Amino acid sequence: MSRFWRSSRRARPAGRWPTWSAHGITEQTYYRWQAKYGGLERSELQRIKQLEDENRRLKHIVAEQMLDIQALRAVVEKSGNRSWDRF
Repeated sequence: MSRFWRSSRRARPAGRWPTWSAHGITEQTYYRWQAKYGGLERSELQRIKQLEDENRRLKHIVAEQMLDIQALRAVVEKSGNRSWDRF
């Protein structure tokens, strides 16, 4: 995305549409990105990307933990041990 953003900033306003379409980006997407990231510096964009990647990784870990908990509950229920219901 940053390569597109740099080339788009150099383009004249009337000449941006060919740049967008060359990258397969709709005009609506461009304006959404501009509203979200338009005033940010490159270092800020990199930091946002790092945070989004970390967030995605943590969400994956939580999803795996939830699956583990569900599997453990299923095993406990099959064994007939009802002490698990207190948690």
